[in-house]
Amino acid sequence: MFRLFFFIKRNIFWLVSWSIVFQTELFYARFSSLSDPIKVEHIQLIVPLSKDSDQTMVRQGIVLRVTDPKGTIVLCHGYQSDKYEALFFIRLFPHFNVISFDFRAHGEQIHGQYSTIGGNEPCEVLAAAHFAKRDPFMKSLPLLAFGYSMGAASVIGAQAQESIFDALLLDCPFDSTNSALRRGVGNDPSIKILGRTYTVPVYAWIQKYLYNERARPFMRFVFQHITNFDPKVIQTKYMLVEPEKTIAAIKAPVFFIRCNNDTKVPLQAIMKIYNNKKEGFKRLWLTPGRWHCDSYGFQPDQYKYRINKFLNLFLQGACDKVPQARIIDDRDDRDKGDGEEQ
Repeated sequence: MFRLFFFIKRNIFWLVSWSIVFQTELFYARFSSLSDPIKVEHIQLIVPLSKDSDQTMVRQGIVLRVTDPKGTIVLCHGYQSDKYEALFFIRLFPHFNVISFDFRAHGEQIHGQYSTIGGNEPCEVLAAAHFAKRDPFMKSLPLLAFGYSMGAASVIGAQAQESIFDALLLDCPFDSTNSALRRGVGNDPSIKILGRTYTVPVYAWIQKYLYNERARPFMRFVFQHITNFDPKVIQTKYMLVEPEKTIAAIKAPVFFIRCNNDTKVPLQAIMKIYNNKKEGFKRLWLTPGRWHCDSYGFQPDQYKYRINKFLNLFLQGACDKVPQARIIDDRDDRDKGDGEEQ
């Protein structure tokens, strides 16, 4: 029994990866009507280290090609996830080619790499998009991006740099690293000295040093305390990332999703992003999800329905023929806050 326990503990990553791949294979076998046949291709993406860098890295990816595709979806995973876990969402897109890849410091070939939680990750998103635009069988098809958590924030950054996607599906993007920091720190503590009360500027101090490379070893512990993510699992450098501002440059149709009980992306966070997209079609679906990025797991049928409704509207070229802004609130009435449109 103890040998089995230690074997599972030592090999948990490979066991989980195998389970995902096995379940994917079962999915294809069970639902062969998705595409007949599906062609699986492993690719390498050459990605710059940052937006203006001449240095590059190699990221591993997977392309799933279907028969008579309606378009191509670029899947963008979250922090501490990878390209295989992102493939969990392929069942939402049975009539689309799919490209899934590893963000830097995630998945395969991670030596010497650092995640920037959406800072430099738009480089990977754009590399995948350019692959599709160069591919002879994809270049004439509509190109869409689906991202969750960090992946959603990275898609916003990529589209703001280069308007390359025709539509975006964004599940629980965070508003900014500073806002996330503020929520994690909470109110600055106060102390009394000789009868006088002083506020300790904890937030300002952490904000000052979080993005300082020299302070990064110490900031790892602050980051872990605030986010509950272990920075030892994914080597991380902290950069200022502000999807709430960069979203303003995006005109393409966007479908936003946010879980009701998401402590990482509270209602005011997604509302800032939604409200700051000033031009073009936008929808925000507020779900009764139980935690961060839980909408699909909690309501798979409803999730698929909402995604397909958006995709059909987009493919029919009707996004500019309907009301441009709408919030769909499927939460319980007792959980609704202020500011939602019906």
